[in-house]
Amino acid sequence: MTPIQSFSLVLLAGPVVYAIQMLIFLFRFGRIDAETVLQGLIFVPTGWLMALPVAFVLGRLPARSQRLWLWGISALALPVSLVGMIMGGLLGPLGIIAYGVLPMLAAATIGYILTRLVGRA
Repeated sequence: MTPIQSFSLVLLAGPVVYAIQMLIFLFRFGRIDAETVLQGLIFVPTGWLMALPVAFVLGRLPARSQRLWLWGISALALPVSLVGMIMGGLLGPLGIIAYGVLPMLAAATIGYILTRLVGRA
């Protein structure tokens, strides 16, 4: 993955996470008001921080199959991160960021280790 692709992934992740969280809010409460939209902007930098470890590890994996495995592992961690952000909201912005980023950081680390081990076999 080139640096431009990594940067694009990180930039795109913020608005995507924001949109997913707004859809979750809409389905849960049936409406979205202006205050929710403004308060939800904390999800944009959280999405950027969630994508950083994944983009970093994707740039370090040489084989396409290894990158696909990492994408799969990251996709499994995404719902955990989304729930973490919702529950972390009880602790304020820091909780949203911490509980949103930590599952993706763990997924990127575990994915890197597993794909490197599988790649050697």
